[in-house]
This record gives sequence, C-alpha cells and structure tokens, in this order.
Amino acid sequence: MERILTSQNWYMRDVFRWRTGASLAWSLILLPFTAALFVLSVKANIFHPYLWLSDWLVTTFSFSGISYIALIALLTLLVAIGNVLCYTVVPIVHINRLSIIWGVAKPTHLLHMMGHTLAGGTAAWCWACLIGAPYDTLTSLSNEGAVQHLNENHLFLVLHGAYMGFLYSFWYVHTQAHCIDFPVIQQLKFFQVRTYLQRSIRTNLIYSARATGYFYLLYYLFGSIPKHWLQVNLDVQECPTPLNSISGLLNLTLLWNAVLTGLITNHLWGVSLQLFKVFNTEVYQFAIEASFSSPNECTLHKALTEKRHVLVRYLAYQDLSSLAECGRERRKLVFALSQPGGHPHNWTNIATACLSLIDTLTQRLTSHQEWIANGLARQKRNRDDDDPKDTRSQTTNGKTSVVEDTTTIWYTPREPRGPYLRSSVASPITPVPGMDPMFSPIQETPQVLTRTGVQEVATPGKESTRYYATPGSSVYGTLTRPSIHKDQRKSPKSSREYPWQGLLSWQHRLDMFQRWWLGAYLLTPFPEAMSRALFADVQLHIWALEALSSLVATSYREDTYGVVQGTLPDILVSMLALQSAIEKHFKLPTSLPKRSPSDFRPVRSGPIHPNDRLRFDLRSTVLTSLHRIVATFGPHLKSVQMAPEYKQKLTQLMDYKQ
Repeated sequence: MERILTSQNWYMRDVFRWRTGASLAWSLILLPFTAALFVLSVKANIFHPYLWLSDWLVTTFSFSGISYIALIALLTLLVAIGNVLCYTVVPIVHINRLSIIWGVAKPTHLLHMMGHTLAGGTAAWCWACLIGAPYDTLTSLSNEGAVQHLNENHLFLVLHGAYMGFLYSFWYVHTQAHCIDFPVIQQLKFFQVRTYLQRSIRTNLIYSARATGYFYLLYYLFGSIPKHWLQVNLDVQECPTPLNSISGLLNLTLLWNAVLTGLITNHLWGVSLQLFKVFNTEVYQFAIEASFSSPNECTLHKALTEKRHVLVRYLAYQDLSSLAECGRERRKLVFALSQPGGHPHNWTNIATACLSLIDTLTQRLTSHQEWIANGLARQKRNRDDDDPKDTRSQTTNGKTSVVEDTTTIWYTPREPRGPYLRSSVASPITPVPGMDPMFSPIQETPQVLTRTGVQEVATPGKESTRYYATPGSSVYGTLTRPSIHKDQRKSPKSSREYPWQGLLSWQHRLDMFQRWWLGAYLLTPFPEAMSRALFADVQLHIWALEALSSLVATSYREDTYGVVQGTLPDILVSMLALQSAIEKHFKLPTSLPKRSPSDFRPVRSGPIHPNDRLRFDLRSTVLTSLHRIVATFGPHLKSVQMAPEYKQKLTQLMDYKQ
C-alpha cells in the first residue's frame, strides 16, 4: 500500500489522466465551431449574402472540408500532447542573460520550435485549402492555359503559418507558458474558459497583425529564395505579379487571410493549453483519513509531503486552504480524534507538514541574509586592508604561481534554546574553504545547526549552473529544492595534488571569458535574481499560512477536544520567525527590483514585474495570518512562551501597530 501511495501510479490513473483527457476532448469539441467561424470570415461577401452563405456551407460540410478540419484537429491534438509532456509547476528563475539564451537554445527547445514550425506550416496549408481559390493550390495555369505559374498566394500563406508556429514556440519557451499557474480566486471551469476565449481572440488578433507586418518585411527581403527553389524543382514560371514587390504586397485580401490564419492557429493552440491548465488546477478534495473500503486512496497529510509528483503537493495545499476557509464538515475530521487511542493524528500530521514547510523557508531566508551580510563585511575588509587579497605561493613544475585564498566564514542561526525560545541571532561556525561559482559570487549551501547535528538549509539536488533550478520543474521530477548558494567546491587535498585540474576546469574558462566585455555582459547576474529564486515556490507557503491561521481561528469555536491548543505556540513562533525573516530580506540591497523614476506614480500599486507578485503576496499573507490569530485569541496569547523579540512583535500586533 505504501508503494501505491508514494508512486505516481495513483495520481496518473485516478486524477491526472482523466483531467487531461477531458481538456483534450473539449479542445477538439470546440475546434469545428472555430473552424466554421474562420471559413465564414474568409468567405465574407456582404454584397451577396446568399452566395456567401452557400459557399460557406459547401466548403465547411464537404468531404474535403471535413478532411482538412480533421487534419487541423490532429495537429492541435499533437501540440496539446506536447504541452502535457513538458508542463511544470514552479518556473525557472534565470540568473543572467546567458541562462536566458540557453533556456531558448536548448536542444529540446529547438526541437520544440522545429515541430511547431512544421505544424504551423501544415495548418496554414489546410486553412489555405479551406479558403479556396486562388489560395488552394501551389501552381496555377496562365490565362491561355498553356503555362503553369507558381501560385505565390499559397506559398505566402504556408510560409506565414510556419513563421507563426515558430513565433508561438519561441513565446512558449521564453515566457515559460508551460508553467501551471494556480488562480488566486477559484471559479468554475466554464467561467474561466469563457473569460479566456474573449481575451484570447482580442490578444491574438493584435499579435497576429503585428507579426504579419514583420513577415511582410521578411518576405520582401528573402522571399525570392524559396520561390526560386520551387521554380527550379517544379519547372514552373514566375507569377506575373510577384509578391516580393511593392505592388504584389499591396493585396488587402491576402493580408486579411494571413492575419486570420495566424489568429486561428494561435487561438486553437492557446485554448488547448488553457484548458489543460484549468482542468488540472481545479480543487481536488483529498481524504482526511484513509477508509478501509478504498486502500488505494491517498490521504491529505500524505499528499502534503509528496516528493515524487509536485502537482500533487500543490493540489494538496490548495485543498487544505479551501478546507480551512469553507469546509466545515471536513474541518470536523481534522479536529477529530483517531480511534483507537483517541490521538489527534489528523491535525498533528497536517500541522507538522505545514510547520516544516514554513520553517524551511525561514531557514532559507535567514541563511541568505547571513550570506549577504558576510559578503558585505568581506568587501568592507578588502577596502580597508592595504592588501585586499591574501595570496600564497605555489610551486608547480619549477614555476611559481600565486593562488588566492578564498576562505569564507559562514554564519548560521544559533541552535534553539528551548521549544519556544527560538531566536534569529546568529553565531559563527567553522570556516569552510571554497571557490567562487561560475556565474556569480554565490558561495556554497549554508549549514544550520539543528538538534540532530549540522544540516544544509536546502536539500541538495542536481541543478544547472546556468539558471536557478526550482523544485517541480517537470512532471517526473522530485520536489527537492537545489540550494540558492551553489556548491561547486572541490576538496583542498585534491586541488593540491592535481593543481592542473583547476586550470582546465570550466570555472577557469568562464573566468577568462568573463573578463571580456561580451562575457561580462552575458554572465553578470541580475540584481534581483537570487531574491526571485528564493520566492519561486512560495505559493505552497501562502496556502500553508492561510490554512493554519484559518484552522486556528475556527478551532476557537469548533475544536471540542482542544487538539489545536498544543501546537498553537509552535504555529505562532514559526509565523513570527517567518515574518521577521521576510522583513529583513526586503531591507537587503538586492531584494527589491530596481524602479525607474517613471514607475513611482500615485496610480500604480504593487510590484512592477509579474514574477514579484509571490513575494509580496507572501509578505501580506504572513501579516494577515498573524492578525487573524491575534484577533481570535486576543490577550490570551501573552501567556505563550517565546523569545523576547517575538514577544515584542506579538504585542505590536495586538496593539495594531503592524
């Protein structure tokens, strides 16, 4: 049973497969209606409405028309399956410009672009055949009927479709459209899709018109290359009015058809992607406790700690937040005592998972702050000293080289002095030698003293040196968060025994490349990249904070056995520690994005970058959660034992000074 619960079989079989299948089915159901509207638009003839309607009916319901629509449906299905195979939950935060270039130029992403380019060209060929003459064939006869000419209208539409497919793939990769965003306000699927359809048509129309304008310029400059190749291989003559000329491009009908084909292709692919996201972000109600009749059922507390499938964990915290706010009957099961024995296993498991998640983020932020403070102190010492870099001589093959001493002193949070007397005061530990990493002066993973010994703040995992790898970057990935401060050190013994390895390493090559202006431009880290990477996955923490505060507030009236009172001090201390860490992080010099003077306007509120929303949401959620608990219990919280600094913060919250 444990194997079934911890593997991907349960979720793939019972939830994900059915939701994804429903999204694909609805995208195929909506496609014929969209194709019929497209044919109605391109056949428009307001002066002859009867001819317009008859031509539309013949084209749409003929055998050839149905065949072309079926082929377009097959292409849309393949594109949607590609979205299913490469979706993510947490976006990748790029550290510098080279990581952005590599994110687009990956072999898998290049293959993705090639596939979408081919799919776009094939779909445009189908749309051209549905439009009819003079766009349905590649060649056309002259007026005398003796000479075949190349039909540039057909060639133009097919190349335009391939161009739009490439642009869609580039947008998909660059903006990380494959990342699933959970809506802040839960709505029914119908209303979400209806809102998206209205916005998609307007947005894709403007996008297709702009992209078509650039394609006209490209075809005017380079359109003779494919045209000449086809003329030689097909042995046809050039069109009497070539399109790669000013007079040939002044064809409003061709412009209208090109804009509509780009609109319909992007719209169909966007709808399939949006349907996949809408169906898979719907709230799934997990069982609070396992029943004997369904041994394969995954309980909520197991889903909260799911490691193999990240989407399961997100759905679990989303369900917990919904349960805490508007699930009275399910809250009774959370506060209930398990039998036999009468122990609050449900609440204990849920609270432990949430507190562990919150404490992990607090440790991550605290260690990052200590790393920043350590780096600033080291820079100050280097400016004050006459010899800022301590060097030592090293003899290799009779030659003397100078090697820099890269010893770094780390500061980590002090071990807790009691169950509720946790403090954010730092204490020094043993210096750790190391070298600078590739793309930034980021040091290795900080270590924190715990009751079981020295542990790393984040679970180490395989990460790329070109970007901040975040947890849950693929369907089959694990929820292990690679450290923000990368560890690329080698043992001092090996570096002394084999000094030539450092000269041949990628580190040395990148250091040499970074000395050039191009290398410095590509490898210089963004000032807010580390902060965004720290808050890339805090949607889980937001749900955990909302759930804990709501459950604690409702326990004042619904918790008949008092199961929440035993963990209330832990919840308060964890929230106060997280708030303190967040406030200190926002005071760091690189925590907030840089703003231009034009951004400081009274009508603007909130962050200026979409990726900054989560950190501001987390900041407000922590404060709201604390106020919800304080408003419920009031002065009774003064009897909770905690560190003096947390006592002071709690008093300020009670007096509404924060």
